[in-house]
Amino acid sequence: MALAVGGALIGTLLPQLLDSASPLGPEPLALVSALVLGLGVIAGLCSFYFTVSADTAQGKLLGAVGRFGRWLLIVALGFFFAGAVMTYLSALNERLAFIIGWVLDLLR
Repeated sequence: MALAVGGALIGTLLPQLLDSASPLGPEPLALVSALVLGLGVIAGLCSFYFTVSADTAQGKLLGAVGRFGRWLLIVALGFFFAGAVMTYLSALNERLAFIIGWVLDLLR
């Protein structure tokens, strides 16, 4: 079991964290941004971890980090949904403007 967990961490989580932090430039804010992104990814993953008892200190810490990660996921998915809605409304606006212009041209 421990070998599988170690392999999962080294085989999947570590490469994903390194790839998400790869465009680091010489400026120090890029490093801070990559650290915040890495902590956000870990917090988001902790929100899906349900096997530790909430009675232990480790469970309480994991629960708190998981709740924070759940809120991060909610906000991120809300941004994606808002972007999709804005895209659809923009396309609808363009189509309605075309139809209204076409109808007004027919009435003239």
